[in-house]
Amino acid sequence: MDLSCQMTTVQGSGGEIMVWGMFSWSTMNLLITVDTTLNSTAYPNVVADHVHSLIAILFPYGDGHIQWDTAPYHRALSVTNRFEEHRSEFNLLR
Repeated sequence: MDLSCQMTTVQGSGGEIMVWGMFSWSTMNLLITVDTTLNSTAYPNVVADHVHSLIAILFPYGDGHIQWDTAPYHRALSVTNRFEEHRSEFNLLR
């Protein structure tokens, strides 16, 4: 939290690129470019296309954890249901 390492930002100005990333204690992982705005329809596709395969490789015993931030699409019923269907693959930290 050293102030020399912090920088303020303003959302909505200039260009943008949407990415999704994942990290763990043991390794660095892919940074995935998302070609659409993430919402409750697009986010489950990112999960299906990328998260499940990465979790299976990194945590083959189902001992991985996923933690969300407060983005509204994380709390959508369709997203919650998708994670519930696959809860044996990882722990979801609320």
